[in-house]
Amino acid sequence: MACISYTELADRFEVEGVTKQDKSGLLMAPAVNGTFEALKQSIKGK
Repeated sequence: MACISYTELADRFEVEGVTKQDKSGLLMAPAVNGTFEALKQSIKGK
Protein backbone atom coordinates (compact mmCIF):
# COMPACT_ATOMS: atom_id res chain seq x y z
CA MET A 1 0.00 0.00 0.00
CA ALA A 2 1.43 3.36 -1.01
CA CYS A 3 1.14 6.51 1.08
CA ILE A 4 0.49 9.95 -0.35
CA SER A 5 0.59 13.29 1.42
CA TYR A 6 -2.31 15.73 1.46
CA THR A 7 -0.26 18.19 -0.60
CA GLU A 8 0.42 15.61 -3.30
CA LEU A 9 -3.25 14.66 -3.40
CA ALA A 10 -4.37 18.29 -3.58
CA ASP A 11 -1.87 18.96 -6.39
CA ARG A 12 -3.21 16.01 -8.37
CA PHE A 13 -6.79 17.14 -7.97
CA GLU A 14 -5.86 20.63 -9.12
CA VAL A 15 -4.01 19.28 -12.17
CA GLU A 16 -6.88 16.99 -13.10
CA GLY A 17 -9.38 19.85 -12.96
CA VAL A 18 -11.45 18.68 -10.02
CA THR A 19 -13.87 21.46 -9.13
CA LYS A 20 -13.46 23.24 -5.81
CA GLN A 21 -16.21 24.04 -3.38
CA ASP A 22 -17.78 27.48 -3.70
CA LYS A 23 -18.02 27.81 0.05
CA SER A 24 -14.99 27.88 2.38
CA GLY A 25 -14.76 25.38 5.20
CA LEU A 26 -15.86 26.01 8.77
CA LEU A 27 -12.26 26.46 9.99
CA MET A 28 -12.01 29.59 7.85
CA ALA A 29 -15.14 31.15 9.39
CA PRO A 30 -14.12 34.11 11.61
CA ALA A 31 -16.06 32.75 14.59
CA VAL A 32 -14.10 29.48 14.51
CA ASN A 33 -10.76 30.50 13.01
CA GLY A 34 -9.56 32.53 16.00
CA THR A 35 -10.15 29.64 18.37
CA PHE A 36 -8.53 27.22 15.93
CA GLU A 37 -5.43 29.42 15.58
CA ALA A 38 -5.17 29.71 19.38
CA LEU A 39 -5.36 25.93 19.67
CA LYS A 40 -2.61 25.49 17.06
CA GLN A 41 -0.37 27.95 18.89
CA SER A 42 -0.94 26.21 22.25
CA ILE A 43 -0.02 22.87 20.66
CA LYS A 44 3.16 24.42 19.25
CA GLY A 45 3.93 25.78 22.72
CA LYS A 46 3.98 29.44 21.74
